[in-house]
Amino acid sequence: MTTARETMDRTITEEELLIAVTDALTIFGWRWSHIRRSDRAITMGHPGLPDIIAARHGRLKFYELKTAKGQLTQDQFAWQLDMPPNSYAVEYRLVRPADLDDVIASLR
Repeated sequence: MTTARETMDRTITEEELLIAVTDALTIFGWRWSHIRRSDRAITMGHPGLPDIIAARHGRLKFYELKTAKGQLTQDQFAWQLDMPPNSYAVEYRLVRPADLDDVIASLR
């Protein structure tokens, strides 16, 4: 039997996940940035930058957002590999709908 939460996690879009995470970042006072339509942006450097970069009180978070079944591109995976180990000050996280409650709790 599938729970309501499991059904929601399977059906939430990346855009809905983005709205939930950025709303939480704003509510809890984080300074954050997201490049909308990075496939059309004029950029320099390596592609695959995480979806959200957030900072507050000396802490830095990098979030790559994916649906329940979404896969990292090779460029996104390369960024993941080159991130420092997670610590109190710096965190890289692949965020899926099932992770939303934990992510929001970590932003308080």
